[in-house]
Amino acid sequence: MQNEKRTGPGGSRILASGSNNSPLHPRQTHGDGGRSYTTPLTENSCRRSESHPAGPVYPGLPTSRTPRLPPDRSARWALLLLLPAPTLGVWMALFVSPGPLGQAVFTVSKVWILLLPALWVRYVDRASWRLPRIPKEGLHFGLVSGLLIAAFVVAAYAIVGRHWIDIEQAREVADEAGLGRLPAYIVAALYFCFINALLEEYVWRWFVYGKCAILMRPLWAVPAAGLCFTIHHIVALMAYFDWRVTLFGSLGVWIGGMTWSWCLLRYRSIWPGYISHIFADLAVFGIGLVLLFIL
Repeated sequence: MQNEKRTGPGGSRILASGSNNSPLHPRQTHGDGGRSYTTPLTENSCRRSESHPAGPVYPGLPTSRTPRLPPDRSARWALLLLLPAPTLGVWMALFVSPGPLGQAVFTVSKVWILLLPALWVRYVDRASWRLPRIPKEGLHFGLVSGLLIAAFVVAAYAIVGRHWIDIEQAREVADEAGLGRLPAYIVAALYFCFINALLEEYVWRWFVYGKCAILMRPLWAVPAAGLCFTIHHIVALMAYFDWRVTLFGSLGVWIGGMTWSWCLLRYRSIWPGYISHIFADLAVFGIGLVLLFIL
């Protein structure tokens, strides 16, 4: 069916297609100093330049307001401002200045990466916020993939990890972090498994993967976003373990990050990846429980 042109708010031109399967259903054309670019006005669409196919990005809705930056430039600046922060925070807290200064930098970096995505989407991309839908077809994959990742983590520890990890050193590290007592460890485990995992899906999949998928093909953005997610974990692992555990653990984090990014690509929602993430973290903290309080 032939596309129909009509005028939208602010005089912008909107193309509406007669078929919901069309990549132009509907799209809004914006101008930026003579440069035009389009953004699809659907919940599961993404802000992209026309040279890329549509893919997943924010669980919000683009609005009729013109974004402050073209999609490619917005993605580059957003990643440049966000990606160094968690690595800098971990490096300062664990290597450069483990005292109050390092903790202050770590806290600021944590707050920064949590606030930046929401503010960027609202005030730079000028999209509206909306909670992502919960796709029933993706929940099954989230559960299965989470159980498989958890099984991989447990098997890796049973085969090689128990020979590489010094239990006494692990207990000293836990005491220094305030996790040497069982109640404190349980509270921390619940926080990281259920709250921090959700925050990481919001930052590293909803925002970072979404921006990577603007700069490259969505499928290529899966390993790229997974690598972005892994870098600060490498720094943290280096502080506590030898190169073998660091290498093996980093590989596991990268695989997990790629799996959860693919969940967003496939199901257009962070919830399947979040469910999978929960089981992966439960396996990690379960092993920690055994190391610190049972063996």
